Amino acid sequence: MSATPLTDKAMMRLRALAESHQLLPDSIKLLRTEEKMVQLTGQMAITATLQQEQVRYAGEARGKLDRVFRSREDLDNYLKHVEKEFQADSAWQDDVRKDLEKLPGKGWAAVVPQLRFDERTQHMAATEPCADCAGRGAEECTQCAAKGQMICVHCNGSGSDVCDWCQGSGYNLQDTSQICNYCGGQRFSACRMCKGNRAVACPACRGRRVIGCQPCQGKGSFTQSVTVSFVADMHFRDGSGHGLPVAVRRMIDRQNGVAFLAKGHATIRMNETTAKGEQQMLIHYVAEFPAAEMTVDFAGRKGPMTCFGLKHAMVEVPPFLDQVLAPAVDELKNLSKKLGDVSVLRKYAAVHEALNLVLQGRRDARDLLRKMPIGLSLARAQELMQLSAKALHRQNMVWRWGVAGLSVALPLLVAWLCFDAVNIPTPWDWLLLPFFFLLGVGVYVFGQGAALKARKLGDAVTLRQPFDQFGWAALLVLAVLMLVVLLFSAHPPQGLPSLITLATVPSTP
Repeated sequence: MSATPLTDKAMMRLRALAESHQLLPDSIKLLRTEEKMVQLTGQMAITATLQQEQVRYAGEARGKLDRVFRSREDLDNYLKHVEKEFQADSAWQDDVRKDLEKLPGKGWAAVVPQLRFDERTQHMAATEPCADCAGRGAEECTQCAAKGQMICVHCNGSGSDVCDWCQGSGYNLQDTSQICNYCGGQRFSACRMCKGNRAVACPACRGRRVIGCQPCQGKGSFTQSVTVSFVADMHFRDGSGHGLPVAVRRMIDRQNGVAFLAKGHATIRMNETTAKGEQQMLIHYVAEFPAAEMTVDFAGRKGPMTCFGLKHAMVEVPPFLDQVLAPAVDELKNLSKKLGDVSVLRKYAAVHEALNLVLQGRRDARDLLRKMPIGLSLARAQELMQLSAKALHRQNMVWRWGVAGLSVALPLLVAWLCFDAVNIPTPWDWLLLPFFFLLGVGVYVFGQGAALKARKLGDAVTLRQPFDQFGWAALLVLAVLMLVVLLFSAHPPQGLPSLITLATVPSTP
């Protein structure tokens, strides 16, 4: 077994990368390496707390509850008892350890702010009588003083009113020798409002003497519902790193922390647990991973690099492929100006990936860097993507013109059949015009993809290609020819004269 397994893995990857770019594997030479195991410590402070969610509503307790109390005081006392019991019981610490074992890296630099113990969640409530109505759900009507009746305001409590028939005269207005038949000469009749009772029902309580309690909405009680959740708040702090390479430390700074080590880069273990009290526990972590600081000759370019972790991640690798790809860049520049065979450049892995991305409609240099994360600079990746797009555009120009011609001819043929042979009635004739243009766009976009797939220029060519200047030119030609079709059609749309009809109209002498 090799004494430097991490270095051997790194050199194997670098030489395979060089070979994929037409370099001899021996051109990548190891000049120096220092391989060691690195330890990085961390601490997780965990505090047990109770979270309460309280809701107050009128009426009796409802829903599925674990406990129901007769008073709010009993509920508060029980909540204090539960909190004290939870903090004093060490069983929650065992639950924390079990939950941490399930997290990536055993909770190392966990982004989860807290652990929740759903199996310990309790739902409880306390129901008390309404203090305003003493639990009756109603209170005495203050408008009628709980009498249920009020003095009639129309007759002011007299029970009678001036007779409407004789207007208080006591005689028949049409024959004054006769007394009024309605009031019998008394000049007054029973009050229309109270019917002579001198009082009417209270409009507030409607004669019931009580009204519904407003605070409790007539329910007679209030319920305080409480949901108690048991949680453990977590706060991670990374400690010292014994022998941590400078390149790894810089990567930690770029990643805004050491959380990425939990993604399979290091062996993480929980060494010991320290109880800091009834409410808090402290977990000590150790993340261990191999690291190799190397000096490598990259085909004549010497430079340092670092390989670390169980996934053999390489950082600070010099962009040695920039110089290697110089001939390919020059050839791409030539292919963007004249016809040639762009497939010969696929022997360079970076160019191969760039061509595939362009054929898939992806022209962002960052997509290429995700495919080729080692040895390639952002500037060279941007140049490769731009030149690959130009070269493919130039090499496929004949095919693009052919597809553009098809995107004009097919909608034109359909339009001629619709307006000349079928004679579509108005107003549908004009409404079909956008359909013909969309048909042309679809033929061009998907026709390009079909042509590229037929030529087998890429590994995964998408059928949906971008709409470029050839497409706009085809759309303009389609619009002009569509107007010609409408003018020379035997049955043009309504409102548009046909040139055939105008040519056959006899001239007037």
